Amino acid sequence: MTTAPDSPATTGSCDGNYKLLGLDDTLYGPVDLPQLIEWAKDERIQPDSWLLCLANKKWLTAAEAPELRPYLPGLATAVAAIPPELHPDRLHQVRAFQDLSTEQLTRLAAYADVQQYPAGTVILRVGSPGDSVYFILHGRVKLKINVKGHDLPISQLEAGAVFGQISLFDSGPRVTDVIAESDLTCARITVFNFRRLFRAAPDLAVPILLGLGRTLASRIRSDDKHLCELSAMQSVMAKS
Repeated sequence: MTTAPDSPATTGSCDGNYKLLGLDDTLYGPVDLPQLIEWAKDERIQPDSWLLCLANKKWLTAAEAPELRPYLPGLATAVAAIPPELHPDRLHQVRAFQDLSTEQLTRLAAYADVQQYPAGTVILRVGSPGDSVYFILHGRVKLKINVKGHDLPISQLEAGAVFGQISLFDSGPRVTDVIAESDLTCARITVFNFRRLFRAAPDLAVPILLGLGRTLASRIRSDDKHLCELSAMQSVMAKS
């Protein structure tokens, strides 16, 4: 896949003419949408081909242009075969996947499966094997630990968040209990499938790892703040 030059963040479709970044890193055009559609039908444009919208100077892939998607047969067929819960539009709501294109999310779906839990289900327990990462598509969960017989809430996560990601890096045991606070739908990727993905699709691995890194850093900051507040509150209560 040709890498787009440095530019403002990619965005959806645009009104107006485009330029096409060729495999030789040459910009071709300007061309209008009807011409791009003809090129897509001839398979001269692939789902991951880069386009420059001249109206707003934004880069996007062909798969990110709604007007072109119906004419990218390989992508259209692949998307149609995906379970509705793993459709690229659903996966794109997960914060760790927001830098991925429709074509990349379509390939990612092949490594995931859908897990559904009724409210109250204990999904993960402290000490259980860390063999999967969960991306919340619908619902919310709470994370807690037990300290001297008392449950200590850590955080609450909603749609778009991820949990269990530490196991991706060390396959160690779980460090918190995770409980569904509502009916829950998750996209689950096992550590085994993540390793397969990293070997087979490094262009997916890098943005996913960066996305997971951002979510993990945000979680650590939030949890540290919460624990500090609890510690301060307990100190005040002990003195009173």
